[in-house]
Amino acid sequence: MAVIKVNLGGDHSKSFTVPDSYIKGRTPEVAEKMVKKALAAHVPNIDNAEIIIPEDKKDGAPMVVSVTERATTKGQGSRQQSVLAALAAAPAHTSPAVALAQEVLRSEEHGDTEFIERAERRGDVERAISESERELRETDRAVSSLGIAVPQASTQVPEGF
Repeated sequence: MAVIKVNLGGDHSKSFTVPDSYIKGRTPEVAEKMVKKALAAHVPNIDNAEIIIPEDKKDGAPMVVSVTERATTKGQGSRQQSVLAALAAAPAHTSPAVALAQEVLRSEEHGDTEFIERAERRGDVERAISESERELRETDRAVSSLGIAVPQASTQVPEGF
């Protein structure tokens, strides 16, 4: 049997036992893939971990594979980067209802108490509400298309749990 020792930082570690066939007689690349596959459900960020597989094993002694998690920044995956890039590239925009509300406030500050009545007569209020509701529906569709965050295994308990 092979013992996989996962170093979780500091003095914390976990050990897993897998059959020798996961590692023995395989190329280093294939052995590393097998170790990652075996630990995927137990070790978050296993794809970014440093895996050291010894080249020789003493007869009768278990092979000890060392896995050390590398520090990562949460949310730096390629999907997150593409979402951030799309948001950064989006033009600045103010909701028509908010823009109209700002105009009303500015008008009232300058003593124009009839601005809202004129805006209603011109249809500005109805247009602003209608356009804002359309934008809200588009935003809801865009947010739902981002997908659902998949739960990730963790060795740490979030604060408050």
